[in-house]
Amino acid sequence: MNKARWVVEIIIFSWVQCSIYADYILTEPVRTTKGFVQGKLVNTVGKNVRYSSFLGIPYAKPPLGYLRFKPPQEADAWTGIYQATEHKNDCPQLNIINGSVVGNEDCLYLNVYTPKIWDTKLRPVMVWIYGGGFESGSSSPESYGPDFLIEEDVVVVAMNYRLGALGFLSLNHRNATGNAGLKDQNFALQWVRQNINNFGGDPKRVTIFGQSAGSVCTLYHVLSDSSAGLFQSAIAMSGSPLNRWGFIPLPEAVSRGFAIGRYLGIDTTDASLMLQKFYTFSADDFVLTVANLANVFVPYMTPTIEDPTIAESPFLTKCSVDKFNTGNFSQVPIMMGMTHTETLSYTGFSKTSRDGIIDGCLECMKEYPDLRHTKQVQFLYDVKTRSKNNDSFTIVELNKISNVTSDILFNDGIDRTQQFLVASSAPVYYYRNSFDYPASSHRVLGMNLDGAGHGDDILQIFWAPHQYQSLDPNSEIGIQRKKMVRMWSNFAKYGNPTPKGTSDRLLNINWPASGSKGTCLEIDSRLTVGSRPTDDFVKYIQSLKEPSLRNENGCS
Repeated sequence: MNKARWVVEIIIFSWVQCSIYADYILTEPVRTTKGFVQGKLVNTVGKNVRYSSFLGIPYAKPPLGYLRFKPPQEADAWTGIYQATEHKNDCPQLNIINGSVVGNEDCLYLNVYTPKIWDTKLRPVMVWIYGGGFESGSSSPESYGPDFLIEEDVVVVAMNYRLGALGFLSLNHRNATGNAGLKDQNFALQWVRQNINNFGGDPKRVTIFGQSAGSVCTLYHVLSDSSAGLFQSAIAMSGSPLNRWGFIPLPEAVSRGFAIGRYLGIDTTDASLMLQKFYTFSADDFVLTVANLANVFVPYMTPTIEDPTIAESPFLTKCSVDKFNTGNFSQVPIMMGMTHTETLSYTGFSKTSRDGIIDGCLECMKEYPDLRHTKQVQFLYDVKTRSKNNDSFTIVELNKISNVTSDILFNDGIDRTQQFLVASSAPVYYYRNSFDYPASSHRVLGMNLDGAGHGDDILQIFWAPHQYQSLDPNSEIGIQRKKMVRMWSNFAKYGNPTPKGTSDRLLNINWPASGSKGTCLEIDSRLTVGSRPTDDFVKYIQSLKEPSLRNENGCS
């Protein structure tokens, strides 16, 4: 018997045997560069479309021992058929509900969801990068179910990446130069390029997309030379490298790294010695230390610039502002934007979250005395004083807090990024999502304020089984979800969210590229095209910060 045929028959026999005894129907085995994997067949929750789900595929070696803080390494090959039927470990992070640490350092896995079952068609690929302030997050389908995107006939990939100090610590040492989490994402994108065609995905039609910190990461991939060519379009939802919380200059990153060491009782200024000591601590130690050192609502360990003379696989060696200004980045079609009032999701949640957001804003303002003297920032100082006295706030005051903090922490950087990007030759589709409904995320969490807040748009794209979302296609969220998923998947397919214009009866609109005027799609129960979605305070922030923008972003 021909050896190749013998191998195939053994694989098919194993597949059939496993399928008989499993609680679910298994997929056909799929070849990857490291071995065969086998997932399970499931149905979407909406239209009951059958698709293949592959969970927990290792895309890199577990970053354990002396691999901690280093760039990801090639995963080991395996024999037999790898069962990719259950979600694997999340990366170590804090459970903010009870203060415990969850996850495991052995966490570099990804999930692939594909409409492909038997056909040979290659479909567009959408690679999701979760948010969570660089300190939390998961690729789990319990948080980001791909069902509605699958129904638009695209392949969806979601990867875990290292978080907190384990993902972003820099000591400016050759074995700890920072950005390990970004390098994990880059490694996963390389895996996609090498393997996704066997899952029915087209490696030449890859769209990266993310929300919050995942949006920041998405735009870092646009900027990074090492990610060039790994994707053909990008969607950035509610975050930018130019948000102050999305980047720290290298000296500050190193300072924070040593601060973690001091908190752990390491008394040294020597990076090599510090690193050796760090290897002896548990992942839990790092998660809890960062939680104690940081404002939980403003990231402590974030992307930074790496010294190319010492970094093994540098991801970011030049500052974002200079990369934008010179056009030295991947000039691909980009869709980007914000929710109507980003910090609404925090302002009305609790005194702790409101105080944390305000403290984060005031920390960002400390280098700008002229900005501190504006009526908007003075209002925040007044709120902080009243909060110490446990004063209550009216709905009008809570909305004002949300508007001012959203401008400072989100809208300034996002809008400035749009202005930089439109100078390139690729189209930039700009939006603001204002859709609110009774079961929006912020309302489910108990924040009964009108508007669309940070993260509210996630449930307009993904299925989250425990988030109390209606599956009625004619409900408010059902109709909105169809529109959002259509635009997002259109962009992945065509590089244009509304390629059919008004002939698409669902969308019935032509969303133009934003251009220098910042033309914007207002995403609400009705889609409308309008002007730049920022107010005079954002324009003032931008003009005031302009002279020091390069310095703030670590430009040499």
